[in-house]
Formats: sequence, structure tokens, C-alpha cells
Amino acid sequence: MGMCYSLRARLLGAHPSIAYGGEGEPHAGQLEHADPQLLHRLREELVAKEKADKKRSKSIDKTLKAEKREYKQTHRLLLLGAGESGKSTIVKQMRILHVNGFNAEEKKMKIQDIKNNIKEAIETIVTAMGNLAPPVELANPENQFRIDYILNLANQIDFDFSA
Repeated sequence: MGMCYSLRARLLGAHPSIAYGGEGEPHAGQLEHADPQLLHRLREELVAKEKADKKRSKSIDKTLKAEKREYKQTHRLLLLGAGESGKSTIVKQMRILHVNGFNAEEKKMKIQDIKNNIKEAIETIVTAMGNLAPPVELANPENQFRIDYILNLANQIDFDFSA
């Protein structure tokens, strides 16, 4: 029984070495008379190509699935606000914290800034304790020397924080 011509390209692929014995399309039964070794080799090539195509398709599907999972895990945030309200600052901070961060040298430089900010915040709190109405009293008066020490630090610009 002959092979349907419309399926020939799918089953065997287009191959120039099959002789049709004439011009144009092959007639029913012409492929049956082709070399059996050639047909076997063509079928093996077709099977190998289909395997490679399936493998590539699975790889693409796996990549798409991973990208979809990653997209679903992404948090989207809409920042609204007037101009100069800090929207871009938030974006920059998120990028610094979660994308590329600081290198070791930048971290060392920021440590001093953080320590200075902490020192200034403590000084502000201690100074404000007496200015509030009613004034905030120390629970333990023995800690007054600590407040005096902190207020003396406020005058030192080049204070060296101990490690």
C-alpha cells in the first residue's frame, strides 16, 4: 500500500535524495520503491528531530513556568504623592537594599553616618527631656551622670565611637 503524499514531508521530511522518476510530485507507490536503508535513515532522522523538538519545547515550557512563578512572587507597589515627596527616594532605597546593595567600602563609610545619626538622636531625646511640659524625670537619679556624659558629647564634633 502506498504512502499518502501529503504525509510524506511529515513522516520523512523533505529530502532531495529520493528519486521520483519524473518531474513534479511523486505518484502513489513511488516511495515504496525507494532504497529501504534510505527510508530507515530518514525515519531515524525524523524521530531524532522530533525528540530534539520535544526537548526544546519542554525547556521553553520550563522557562516560561519559572518566569511565571517569579512574576507572581513579585510585589508591585504604586507610589502616589506630590512632587518632591520622596517617591524616587523610596525606589532608590529599595534598589539599594534588595538589588545590588552596597559594596564593603560603601558599608564602612555608612557606618560612621549611622553612628552619628544615633548619637544625634540620643542627644535630642536627652535635651528634650527637660524641655517637655511636664518635664520627664529620670526613674533612677543615679543615671544623671550618663545624661551629663551624653550632653558633653554633643559639643565634641570629632567624637570617636568605640567598636
